[in-house]
Amino acid sequence: MNFGQKKRWFTLVEMLIVIVIIWVLAAALIPRLTSVRWRANDVARKADLQQVATAVLSYSMDQQIYPTATLPVSVSTLSTTLVPTYVTSLPTDPSNNSMSEYSWTTNYVYINTTKWGVANAWFIIVSKSETPWWANRAYFASWATYTWWLAFTTGSDSQLITPCTKITKVTSWFDLSTQSDCKYTQDSQLRYIIAR
Repeated sequence: MNFGQKKRWFTLVEMLIVIVIIWVLAAALIPRLTSVRWRANDVARKADLQQVATAVLSYSMDQQIYPTATLPVSVSTLSTTLVPTYVTSLPTDPSNNSMSEYSWTTNYVYINTTKWGVANAWFIIVSKSETPWWANRAYFASWATYTWWLAFTTGSDSQLITPCTKITKVTSWFDLSTQSDCKYTQDSQLRYIIAR
């Protein structure tokens, strides 16, 4: 045995290089993992809203009327109307992602509204979206005059509600001056809407 041989330790430079490599890998991977979670949440939201929409349509076929909500309400308030006949339970947002423009806290929002001048001829269900890939609307809080949002919040005629074909992120609220509801300045303004 060679007792004179010294045990080799890592030098400070080698340890710093390893730390930098780990930091670079973490910086590259964490945003991707986060965006995967956001996309998964949005997929779940779409499925949830479709489930509620199907239950509302089934209810309307039996009752000849949509569940009544003259103002936007939480989807959970429909439980006495839809559960258990039309759906076993009403879904909740996967990350408790509430809509900030309401004075109360709610995740999925429902309203029945007017279409072509006929009252209670349309319903809208809305959730927040975490990614622009899954959103079909963008909403800027200071511009509540957009036709679709006015129809949603006041129950006025919703015949002009159409989905955005492209969602565009802009750097400043000044860039929203084109009156386009397909632009947003932060992710919290993204919406996924089912309108029937």
